[in-house]
Amino acid sequence: TVIVCGEAGKVEARQNYYPISDFEQVVNALDRFVLRDAALFPASADLRVSHVCKEGLHFYMLVNEGEQLYHGTLQTNIFGKVHKWDPWAGTIVEQCLEGHEQGPRIPLQLDRRQSIVFCVDPLQKPVIADHVQSKLNEQKIELHSGWRVNGTVNAIDPETPLSSWADWSGMEHFSGTVTYHNTFDLKDVQEIQSAVLDLGDVHEIAQVWINDQEAGVILWSPYQFDIRGFLKAGTNQIKVEVTNSMANRFDELMLPSGLLGPVTITTNNKQERVAR
Repeated sequence: TVIVCGEAGKVEARQNYYPISDFEQVVNALDRFVLRDAALFPASADLRVSHVCKEGLHFYMLVNEGEQLYHGTLQTNIFGKVHKWDPWAGTIVEQCLEGHEQGPRIPLQLDRRQSIVFCVDPLQKPVIADHVQSKLNEQKIELHSGWRVNGTVNAIDPETPLSSWADWSGMEHFSGTVTYHNTFDLKDVQEIQSAVLDLGDVHEIAQVWINDQEAGVILWSPYQFDIRGFLKAGTNQIKVEVTNSMANRFDELMLPSGLLGPVTITTNNKQERVAR
């Protein structure tokens, strides 16, 4: 098929010719005849997609270079079993596909600055879900107060709302690390399928411990940590170390600093999938 651009009605009709009236129609015209290597639904200019084939396996790496959370699906021209490789968590899990009229798609949720890799094995049969129901029995714990703060010039009342160090007496031009402590209670952790700690607004680097076990370090938003593997029934301890910019000290600035929140812990107790 040849795509021919010209004024409407003036393009000579020939077999295997596909006329268009404007060059901006080229991409849509190509979609009629060529299956894209990878397609996003909805489309997004913020996501960069790379496709590499190695030893019969197809790897699709996606990076969110934008500032907003992307939620949608990915469709590839290679059909097979999919595994999701998460470079941030260091995990590899089987990925269930969603059924669509135009073919199965990979569910995708990618926040700003995050990346993910999907490995497609065309020699294995994919798992396609007819029905996916998630976020059942979701519970949210809010930690707005009760924070004990160490490393400040003056004592901070635990009932004081989270705010920037630049607003605290004696901390206006402080640069360094401040430690926050708090607790939260859980009943039956065996039923918890997932647990995410969201620190909200942080300036700049956050390192988290749950029950004296390190849960990770994050340098930019979203400051979200998978804490499922560190939880226990009863009272849980949380420690957050926040390090701000050196500009406050060296340049005598008053940049926002510290843990500003809101801090939440979201748990989901089960996830149901009906697959075929």
